[in-house]
Amino acid sequence: MNTLIERPEIEQGVSVVACPHPFKVEQAFLTVEAGMTVAELMETVQPRPELRMHAHVAIMDTYIPRDMWPLVRPEPGAMVTIRMVPTGGGGGGKNPLRTLLQIAVIAASFA
Repeated sequence: MNTLIERPEIEQGVSVVACPHPFKVEQAFLTVEAGMTVAELMETVQPRPELRMHAHVAIMDTYIPRDMWPLVRPEPGAMVTIRMVPTGGGGGGKNPLRTLLQIAVIAASFA
């Protein structure tokens, strides 16, 4: 016999699961008041604007584009997932010629 175990929903708040830093695996679990916009929620989860630039947000299974953050307000009981994703920089793999030239310079410096 299959039994369905219901998860109690949060009636007054919004559940948030966040990874607030792009280079750390720490997770934050919190409940915030319903009525906040995604932009306000982001300021709560990650106060540093330079790290918020790397954020991706989903409410339940719906991705929320950055330009919609000031307009979208998760409903009470919703689950918001926030993930900071490292982007840009590094140069590895983006420009193979640059990588080869860097290897050549390093090899030449040893010679």
